[in-house]
Amino acid sequence: MTDTRTCYYPDGSEAKNSVPCTAKDTTACCGVNNVCLSNGYCLDVNQPFTLSRGGCTAQQWGKGCPGRCRTVNSSGGSAIVNLKTANGTSTYCCGTVVASGGDTICRDDTDSFQLADAQVLTGRAALANLVPPDSATNSSSNSSIAAQTSNNSHDTTIGVGLGVPLGVIAIGSLLWALWERRRANKLSRAMMSSSVPAQEGLVRSPQSCVMSESSVPTELDSHRQIPELMPREQM
Repeated sequence: MTDTRTCYYPDGSEAKNSVPCTAKDTTACCGVNNVCLSNGYCLDVNQPFTLSRGGCTAQQWGKGCPGRCRTVNSSGGSAIVNLKTANGTSTYCCGTVVASGGDTICRDDTDSFQLADAQVLTGRAALANLVPPDSATNSSSNSSIAAQTSNNSHDTTIGVGLGVPLGVIAIGSLLWALWERRRANKLSRAMMSSSVPAQEGLVRSPQSCVMSESSVPTELDSHRQIPELMPREQM
């Protein structure tokens, strides 16, 4: 939804072509071609990409409006430029910087200042077409999230429904394989124990199979002549 509230500069004049950066009653404004930052300032998307102070929804500037650079070009916007950065800390000036005695200072001898870190605000100004995280579109995204959650729950249910039987089958198969192996081992041992006595009964000692020469029967020579008894007269 487009925010049609009017924006104003520090002097109370209307800030044309500017839009509010948040839905708060009093909030900073930036040009339609700028990016709103959460610290109340604007980022120019045109060269030379600088920060700036824009307008405010309150014609009488007060709390909620940008606090820096109000007195610089009060009838319009004011550029915010980096003066220096040291040890991870950056300091800025309103408008521009000037050289003074070999150093760089803020113009008109105004004090430099620091700015808080910021985030880009979507759904506003130059990023109006991007969906902001805190907008009403969360309601539509919630429905899509709910649908996605429902689908995920359905997928999870299917996964569990398939996973549990498959797991049971796998465990059952493993138990059956172990039982079958155990039964085969028992059967093998039983067969071996029953065959050993029979084999022992068939084994003979070498001594029982070897016969001594003295025990081998010899046949009488059939051609051997048996001497006849001599007559008494010759004796």
